[in-house]
Amino acid sequence: MKQTTSNLLRYPGFVFMIVCTILFYNQLFAAAGNPKFFVFVYFDMFNEGLFELAFFIVAIPFIATTIVLEALSFRREKDGNRNQSNTA
Repeated sequence: MKQTTSNLLRYPGFVFMIVCTILFYNQLFAAAGNPKFFVFVYFDMFNEGLFELAFFIVAIPFIATTIVLEALSFRREKDGNRNQSNTA
């Protein structure tokens, strides 16, 4: 796979991961603000529940692709470093 294609596939995955993380920490900090450390979560308070569900379903393949591409990249770098140390 070309580097440009790989980068174009990674970018949305990173963005979706950041959005999911921000939403998770939003709930965590809201719960931390309560004395009993819990919070009720309304996913459809403003009729956005279906949109959010579709967004997260669409985001899953991008996140999975990004994770796989990063793992392959790390493996290539590790193998490259191992080969360079063997030739020296």
